[in-house]
Parts: sequence; C-alpha cells; structure tokens
Amino acid sequence: MSSEGLKRSTKVLFAWMVILVGMILTYDRSASAREAQPIGVYVDDEPVSFSVDPLLEDGTTLVQLRPLVEALGVELVWNAQDRTIRGTADGQSFLLTVDSGKAQVNGQEVTLEKAPRIVDGNTLIPLRFVSEATGAVVGWQGEKRTIFVYSGAFLEELGIDRETALALLNSLIGGDLAAGNPAEDPAEAPAKDPAGGSVPADSAGEAAPPAGSPSGLYAGWTVDVTGYCGGLCWRYYYFMPDGKVYIREPENGLDAVACTPEDCVTYEIANQEIRLGNGDKYPYEVKSESELKINNLTYRKIPVSDGVKLEVEYRSFSYAGNGSGGGVASESLFTFRKDGTFSGNGWAGAFTDGSDTGGDGSGSSTVVSSEREAAAGTYAIQGNTIELVYSDGTKVRKLFFLPEHPGTEMLHIGGLDFSTDEE
Repeated sequence: MSSEGLKRSTKVLFAWMVILVGMILTYDRSASAREAQPIGVYVDDEPVSFSVDPLLEDGTTLVQLRPLVEALGVELVWNAQDRTIRGTADGQSFLLTVDSGKAQVNGQEVTLEKAPRIVDGNTLIPLRFVSEATGAVVGWQGEKRTIFVYSGAFLEELGIDRETALALLNSLIGGDLAAGNPAEDPAEAPAKDPAGGSVPADSAGEAAPPAGSPSGLYAGWTVDVTGYCGGLCWRYYYFMPDGKVYIREPENGLDAVACTPEDCVTYEIANQEIRLGNGDKYPYEVKSESELKINNLTYRKIPVSDGVKLEVEYRSFSYAGNGSGGGVASESLFTFRKDGTFSGNGWAGAFTDGSDTGGDGSGSSTVVSSEREAAAGTYAIQGNTIELVYSDGTKVRKLFFLPEHPGTEMLHIGGLDFSTDEE
C-alpha cells in the first residue's frame, strides 16, 4: 500500500471512529430510561434542542423544522399568507406548504410521508424530508431513541463520502438508511411475519432445517475503536445443513468447522426473534434474500468464491494499546498473482512510550520488533476457503471472502482484513 493510500485509509478509519464515538456517547443502557426519555437528535455529533420534542406517528418520525435545518446551515423564510416555508443553502432549495402532502426540492415535486403541521406555533416535518432536501445522512437508532444527522460539510471534513457514511451507519445502528429514512421504533412497529421456519432449541439429532430457513455463512462488522481487530471486528452466523448454527468465526474455512456444544447450537426463529440452544436470544429480521439483522447488527450472506484469482498486493495492520503508553502492532503483506502463486512477509513489534505526556512516565522508551521471513508458494480458493501451500510444503487453510461492504478493495483471510489501493 502506498503512503498516500495509508494516509487515506487512516483518515477514513478516524472518521468512522468519530461517528462511532458520537453514537456511543449518547447510549443509555437503562431500558426504563429509554422509554421515558424523549427522542434525542444530534447534528454532526452535537445535540439539538427543540421546543416540541420529536414524535413517532405510524412509523414516521416528525421533527421540529427550524432548529434541525438551521443546524445544517439552511436559511428559512416563512410566508404567513400562503403558509409556505422556503429553505435555501449551498445551491439547494426546498418549498413546504403546511398541511400539504406535496413539497418541492430544487424545483422538483416530492411526496411526503406526512404533511407538515403546526404544533404549539412550531412546524413539524417528516425526518426523511431532511435528507431529501439537504443531502444529509440521517440515521435512526430505535433502541437508543436517537436520531443521527451528518451534514455534507461534516463528512467532507472527515474525508468520507455519503455512500460510505450510509454503509457505516447501516451496519452500526441497523437503520433503513438508503433514502435517509429511519427504521421504525421497535416499541411502535407493527408485528411482521418472520421469514423461515424454525428448529426447536431442544431437538435432538441432526434433522435438516425447515424450508425457508437461512443457510450458509452470514457476517456482520463493527468499527474497531481499539485497533485490536485491525480496523473491523467481525461477527458470524454459519447456518449449517444439519439444523444447527455455528456462532464463532470459522477461521480455517467452513469445511474445517469442528462443532463443540459451545460453538454449534440449535436454534429457532419465531416472533421476530432468534433463540439459540445455549439460552441466548436476539431480535431477528430478514432484510432481503442475502441480508439479516440480528441484535441490531446487519449480517450479509458471504458469496462463494470458487476459483477466484487475484493479482494485487494486500496489507493488514493491527494495533492494540495497553492503556499506559505502550502497545503491540503487527503487519502482514500478501502479493497474489493470477498464475496461482503468492509471496508475503510481515513484521510484529511492541513499544513503550516513557514520556511524561501520554506515556508511562518512566523516562525511557523502547521499541522491540521482529520481521518475518519472506515466504512464497501457491494458492487455491474453493468455496470460502483459501489453501496456501508454502515452498517448504507447509499447507495452511483459512476462511476467505471478498467483503462487498464496507468496501470492494478488501479481502478477509482467517481473522485478518487486508486492503489495497488498487481499483
């Protein structure tokens, strides 16, 4: 990876961390407190105060117009005679009419989920319209009863585009963000028929799962704020043909899964919930044929990569701090070629910062590192397993997939994420 690519990757990861930390800071772990508190709204990670609290109505979130859009830099003009509100900012414009289900964005008519209304002298509008009218990224976290809004200027400053921010928020908070529309609050959402059948959690034997149950490997990720995972922390559900689900990372490939009572459990799916044979249970929703949402995290089905040939250099880097000015870092490099050969090397090191500011105050700093010997060999990819055959005859089999989310410039081998600047 080039130095410019490393800077770009670091900047993007930092931006993700900024957004994630902003969401973590708003988290309230008390269920009773969540039920009692009003919906919170944050614009660019700063709280917004309202005269009229946001409310949920038939699955649509309504918010007070002026405080929210003015926080996004929009100027408003109210025309009392025809009861219209015009907003302008950075070449964008919109026109709303109170009690009308139609609006205009840059001269084009759009249909609103709910008509704007006046409550206690303040105009409330559907939250989705904020995204349509301003281009901001909008996310709704039902468990935290919190709305996150990120302006284009804020994302530009962090160095990430709108699509990247949408993908990030969708994976982190599980909202329906493609059009800036918040998902329904779980407390107010109507019941939906769960997809798929069920396997009784206490059933014995190895019966096949009912028709319609998920099958194959599903993976979801969260941003790694500690650096321990190397950028992303992955979680897995491998729905097996015998009616069980493997709940760990199949690091050595799907065909090498060794079931234990802790890792392979029976499951049942009912009433928008997946119940595991170990007693755990989580909210469950089928988003599409290849996408599940389990415990508010989006899991995507990993496609089979039979016969894939690569021709690019991939790099994996991880770091973990110990809280007292020290840390451990490692890097792995692989260059894959279309003729089925590869080469690679890497290094690992530990350091201690002895400074008085930011370090452990010992007055001495140390760096200990070791470089791995260069290695070469051949590779083959079958299913979701890559087999590396080194020049000395050693064979290593690892889980392999090419994540479409969060980016196509990645691959995953075993427990490591690798990235490249190549398009």
